[in-house]
Amino acid sequence: MVLIIVFVVKLWLAAIKMFAVVKFVPSDPDDFEEVEAVPITWLSPGKTRCSWPALKSGDAISRAIKNQLAPSSTWNMYKADVMKICGMTCWNFSIEK
Repeated sequence: MVLIIVFVVKLWLAAIKMFAVVKFVPSDPDDFEEVEAVPITWLSPGKTRCSWPALKSGDAISRAIKNQLAPSSTWNMYKADVMKICGMTCWNFSIEK
């Protein structure tokens, strides 16, 4: 019974687009901290680093975030602090900025 419940919960979570609000830690003390909503699949297993797509256009990056594009080996990894994990509300909030 417990295994069935765990399985159903995992399916439900997979169907929901989950995002994390992350604060990127600047590598240079003179740089600004950036905050962004990103898919949780972009986070490292320890949630201390975040993948970022090698895309030039802001629109392309927004689409990658919204569509939860899977990270690839060409993406950069940056130190990041997870501020919050949530559903589509994070994405909706980020496009209102």
